[in-house]
Amino acid sequence: MRARICNPKNILLLGKYSASCSHLKYVISQDKFHHGLTNSDINGADKMNFLAALKITSDRVLKIVREQPDADGTEMLLQMTRDVLESFLSPEPTPEERIYLLWRSVFFLRLWRQWLLAEKIGLKDHFITYATYICIELNAHALIKLSRQLRDAGNPELFLPHLFASQACESFFRWARAMTTTQATVVNFDILDLLRRLRKIELQGHITHTLGDRGLSFPR
Repeated sequence: MRARICNPKNILLLGKYSASCSHLKYVISQDKFHHGLTNSDINGADKMNFLAALKITSDRVLKIVREQPDADGTEMLLQMTRDVLESFLSPEPTPEERIYLLWRSVFFLRLWRQWLLAEKIGLKDHFITYATYICIELNAHALIKLSRQLRDAGNPELFLPHLFASQACESFFRWARAMTTTQATVVNFDILDLLRRLRKIELQGHITHTLGDRGLSFPR
């Protein structure tokens, strides 16, 4: 979705509103202290920049977008993107809140898509990609199915969607690669090396979590 809205050639029509990259360019033109965005964050060609997706849907960016009189469509699309991200990646929402956020996005997309079809407006240039649309639909149904299965099995505490995504795995892998001495130049390791590092990772995570609750922060 980020790549679609950040493409300067695209103007996504949402009823009487529209979403455009120009609204994000306006945000960047403001003092960076207030939004934290850079030009690379709205580079639609860089489709793998996940951090940029989090940045353009932050509270600071949405606040500046709302200040623009004609940016209602962009605000709606950014808010929907944020809802999808939070429903899976944030550890804070309750199961009910996760389902609400994701299904609100699903209904929004369904209505938007049907309006475009009714107005005979091409989906290719004025809607999110078909793969993204289907992915959100499938994840929404899977979220309900998973919550019901865990509830019926008596294991509701295992409903942890924020650990299902690849982001958690990539974070753990970076953590494991960092378990080397300051003079080491070899960062790759095999399964045996990983097993040896697991205890260190567990201890470091425990210390960080325990002392973090007491107000101490650890630089990364």
